[in-house]
Parts: sequence; structure tokens; C-alpha cells
Amino acid sequence: MVDKPVIRIFGKTAQGETVCAFYEGFQPYFYVEGDVRVLQKEPEVIEIKEVERNIIGDQKPHKVYKIVTKNPAKTPELRQKLISSGAKVYEADILFKYRFMSDFGLAGLGWVKISGNNTSTSTVLASKKIKADKIEAVQKDVDAPLKYLALDIECLSSDGGLPDPKKDPIILISLAFSQPYKGFENLVLSTRSAAGVKAFSDEKEMLEGLLEIIQEYDPDILTGYNCNNFDFPYIVERMRQLGIKPIFGRCCQKSVTTTKTGTKTRVNIVGRVVVDSYELIKKDFALQRYSLEFVAPKLIGKEKVAVKPSEIEKLWKGGEKSFAKLVSYAKQDSVLALE
Repeated sequence: MVDKPVIRIFGKTAQGETVCAFYEGFQPYFYVEGDVRVLQKEPEVIEIKEVERNIIGDQKPHKVYKIVTKNPAKTPELRQKLISSGAKVYEADILFKYRFMSDFGLAGLGWVKISGNNTSTSTVLASKKIKADKIEAVQKDVDAPLKYLALDIECLSSDGGLPDPKKDPIILISLAFSQPYKGFENLVLSTRSAAGVKAFSDEKEMLEGLLEIIQEYDPDILTGYNCNNFDFPYIVERMRQLGIKPIFGRCCQKSVTTTKTGTKTRVNIVGRVVVDSYELIKKDFALQRYSLEFVAPKLIGKEKVAVKPSEIEKLWKGGEKSFAKLVSYAKQDSVLALE
């Protein structure tokens, strides 16, 4: 029996139910112009078929070979073999998931009609789990009722400089919910007991508490102000340091991944969308500065309590009034990010 790659589509119904559809009827493929004999005994190749396709820059169709394979992860290896043999390779660099979306006419935040049968699996978190037989895009000009969770963290630097996730702890986690979570519109998690916070015995317990809240609340969108470059990578590294698996997506088996390219970090959380409002605002608004203290009054007419990074330790270790100021500062970060 040939193993097939499985596409998972996470979404919501118009009634707000979470759905995960599994589709096995799609195989990876790409095109080759030239000699393909190097692939004739390749076990990863299912089919080699001659077809006609238009090539950019040339008006007439070309005869090329369509290479259908078993595993999309093996495509780069097959591509390199063909290039080394002198063949021209086309569309082998299109990611499998994007190839699938393109062929089926699907778009992010678009409606999809799925036909199939219910299936039972503990690998994903969803109200409905379907083994899909048929998938088609639907034109529908209405939004699904998405849930948003905004997040912000405060850390305690050990040397007074920028906090280092390999050694410096998270002391506060602020959360703001688009729909109340157990009656709360916002929460501040802390490793210090005080009024106005949900207290934990230590950082590990607090981070485990964060995972529990995310899975229980089950947001579609996770957001924050500069969360891609700071909050999420920092949380993931602290979890690694403390022996916690960073699984807070809708797949129960895949950890959150962070990939840094230059100065930017991409955060991938399966089944949830990460939206960094800082990146959107930098792209779409010409402002003098892009700190949250400057942006919030300009865009939503809300002032933010200013606390310098150098003040955090003093407020954290200070009396009840000092700590309350830090909690208020942290809470505003998530509430303003959500707004």
C-alpha cells in the first residue's frame, strides 16, 4: 500500500464550530523538460507522464513531463538529481500546501464546502473531524465568528540589559480575550501572589497554565504587539529550558516552531493564525515612532502607562502599589494589542 500525504484543513463553520478536514486524494507533482531517465527506478516516483504546458516567456506550448511523487518532502532531492543530469525543472519549489490550495482554488479566510464522513482521531483539537472526499471553494461574503486572544509577556533581566530567554524568567503573562474566558475579558498570570493576578508557584507552572488556557479558550487568531519577534519566540525558548513541550496549536502532536530570517521571526502554530499588529502598523502607517505608547493614542485614542524596561525589576520587587502598577502596565499591553 502506497503511503499518501494527508492535507489537514482547519476552519470554522458559520455557527462557530471548529473543524478539521483530512484529505488524502492529492499527490505532489512538478514538471521537467529534458531527460527524465534518472527517475525511472526512483521509488518515490509514482508516475511520469508527458503533457503540454505553457512556459513563461514563450507563446507556444512545450512538451514536458509531469512527475507525480509519494512524499512532498522528497521533492528537493528529486529536483537536484534532475538538475544535475541537465534537465530543466519547473514548479518544484512550490510548497505542497500552496500547490493544493492553488489547484483547488482555495484562499486563506475563504469559505470551503467539504463532503465526507466523520472520523475519530485524538491528533487534533476540533469540534468536527471529517475525512474529506470532495473539497470545493465557495463564494460567500460573510465572516466566520473568529475568536481572538492577545498576549504580552514581561521578563526579568538578570544583568539589566535585554532579557535572555535561555536564562531570564518570564514573570507576567497578560491575556486579553475577544470573547470572555470563564467570565474574564482579560487575565494577568504571575509568579507573584497579589490582588488582580492569577498566581502560580513558579514559572514552569505558569507556562503550563498558559498552555491550558490557550487550549481551553481555543482561539483562531493569536495576536500581540511585536509578538512574532519577541513574545512567542521567548515563550517557546523558556518552555524548552523548563522541559515543557510548546504545543498550543490545534495539532496535539506538533510543537510551535519559530524560524528567524535576518531580523524577522516567523511563528508557526498549527491550526491557529498568528497576527502581529506591530508588523501590520509598520507596513500600513507612516508614524514618527512605532512603540505601543506612541501608536495607541494615534490609532485608537487610548493612552498607555509608560514603564521603562529598567523600572520593571524595581516594580516587581516593590510593595503592593508598585506591583499593581506593573500589572496594570502588562494588562494594557495585551488589551491595546487586541483593540
